[in-house]
Amino acid sequence: DLINETFPFHPHKQAALVVRKEVPILNALAEAEELLVPESLPPRVGTFVYNENRTDETSHQIINRIMSFDYIGAGLLLPEEYGGRPGTQKLLVFYRKDSPPRADRLSLPVQVHSEFGRLREVIVSFTPENAQIHAKYAINDVARQNVNNIDPIAFKDEYNLFVGTMVDHGIRVVHTNAIGSEGKSAIFTRDPAYVVGTTLVVGRLGQQQRVYESESMRQIGQGRPTLDLTGEPGAVTEGGDIIFIGGKKLAVGIGQRTTAAGLEKLRQAFPDYEFIAVPHADLHLDVLFTMVGEKKCLADLSQLPEAFVTYLRNDGFTVIEADPAEQPTLGCNVVCVGDNKVIAVKENAATNQR
Repeated sequence: DLINETFPFHPHKQAALVVRKEVPILNALAEAEELLVPESLPPRVGTFVYNENRTDETSHQIINRIMSFDYIGAGLLLPEEYGGRPGTQKLLVFYRKDSPPRADRLSLPVQVHSEFGRLREVIVSFTPENAQIHAKYAINDVARQNVNNIDPIAFKDEYNLFVGTMVDHGIRVVHTNAIGSEGKSAIFTRDPAYVVGTTLVVGRLGQQQRVYESESMRQIGQGRPTLDLTGEPGAVTEGGDIIFIGGKKLAVGIGQRTTAAGLEKLRQAFPDYEFIAVPHADLHLDVLFTMVGEKKCLADLSQLPEAFVTYLRNDGFTVIEADPAEQPTLGCNVVCVGDNKVIAVKENAATNQR
């Protein structure tokens, strides 16, 4: 966990602290033993490493000493970021768990009225340990196969590319300082809760091993309009099945997770909204159907009900047909950022071309 960036980590801000000598750099175990005393622990420290995955004996001893005082590795600075020579050691920065850097805050109220309007603000957390979960918390076969099998460098590269793309399109990225320590997975945050208008809906999840995710969403909902469906036996709803298609119309997938009883609870709770049932055989509707613009959608016609596709076309929708061969790599599962632009998985070339 040498690059466990659960704290918000802005390289340029951290580099400025290093330049101002506000981050003590420990080069030897003796320095660590002298500086790190319980009575006067600094809020942050750093040490050099040659490689994120393997360290020499001295570095290993220093890191162990640092972490024994309840520090957590927040992120790596490349040589060019902290003023070192290119190709030299990277600087690993640690923060005390009880004094994390100030987290960003949302600037907009919680509200969702569209799947295709301009995306203004998102919350992200760089948490490699979510891919290093305990086997008992794995929510599917893919997660189970990859327990303790994560490439942290590739993970960070993909994260930086994704976040950088959002920033380039004017989206405000809100970093959290949340710390996960129980080996639980909380990657798919769309599923346990979703928003209809200005109401947070905390759903009943279909898998028992994911129930803990709903509890955290209930805590988030305190003090704001919330519909809690977790106590409704059989009324399962997961956010991946709930998709705004325009105005107050929502498509609701009825498949492996969301149930007809869950759909009925939504109809009762939101009488001013129209909920359209879409039976399917997959995990969630959003792996078969997503909105990419006003009256424009991306759909896997091989797995969606013909009646639903006909409804869309009769309502004036442009239906972009996804390549069914790219369904396993989630060709339809794109992120709409507005202005008819989406972020998509590069490997789904045929679907992206369409």
